[in-house]
Amino acid sequence: SGFVAHGTRMASASREAFAQQLAALPDDVQAPLLDFDLALREVEEQVGELTSRDWAEMTQGASPLDVARLNVTSAYTLNTLFFIYMKTQGLPTADHPVKQELDRVRKHLQKVKTVAGQVEEQRSNSRLNTDAAKRFILSALAPSEPSGADDGAAAGGNATPAHDRGQSSGKKHKAGPGSEHKSEHKSAKKSKKK
Repeated sequence: SGFVAHGTRMASASREAFAQQLAALPDDVQAPLLDFDLALREVEEQVGELTSRDWAEMTQGASPLDVARLNVTSAYTLNTLFFIYMKTQGLPTADHPVKQELDRVRKHLQKVKTVAGQVEEQRSNSRLNTDAAKRFILSALAPSEPSGADDGAAAGGNATPAHDRGQSSGKKHKAGPGSEHKSEHKSAKKSKKK
């Protein structure tokens, strides 16, 4: 905590110096520098929150994917901040190990994004399969319609299966207008032949 207090005192002293230097600059330069300062303060707050908490406490109850995402994002953030620091101090970064570390962490970040996409796709497919299964089960368990449902079938409703109409499933019967008349006509022909 002594290190944090020392850092806070240094930050407030450097903020005062920054405000004095900023006042001496032209107006068109002040706006981008103020934006940068606000963004830097946000980063400081987030990194401070990240470093002040116990890592095990932060990752407790999180999924392995979320833990991996936190690890890789934290490593990328800290290495990027160090790289920016080196740049602002005029230090050479081309051959510095931080550049190789950033490349390595970027590859891991891409792997985590790929896995996250696959997990999301699996969740989406699972939802689709669940919905399809529900529709299938509901249609299979739906009660059959009453015997007058043939009228509803002509009007766009569901046709009643042949076995529900009292017909044998082994015989083919075309139901349609006048089908009763045709079957009566066939019966009459058979009786004349006798």
